[in-house]
Amino acid sequence: MIDLHSASWEDLIRLVIAQHETIAQQERTIAELRGVIATLEATVAQLTHRVGELLAAVDAARDDAAGTGRPVRRVRRSGHASGESSSLCGAGAGASREG
Repeated sequence: MIDLHSASWEDLIRLVIAQHETIAQQERTIAELRGVIATLEATVAQLTHRVGELLAAVDAARDDAAGTGRPVRRVRRSGHASGESSSLCGAGAGASREG
């Protein structure tokens, strides 16, 4: 660490320039990570929607196999019955399932 009181003018200028370079690099990293986060959020939304579709298909297949022609109320490990609305991660991107 540099002693700012006894540092030369040139030392102080080098310190400020180094800080500006560090800040610029950090801003580039933040921008890159924001892009990664946006991509991941979009992927999670797509997967949430797809899981909702798959769960609805499983419920429909179970209902067909039961031969009742109407939904059979089942309780899942998460505590949701098959006839209730469900969404993953609170995204609500098409994860609703109807009975």
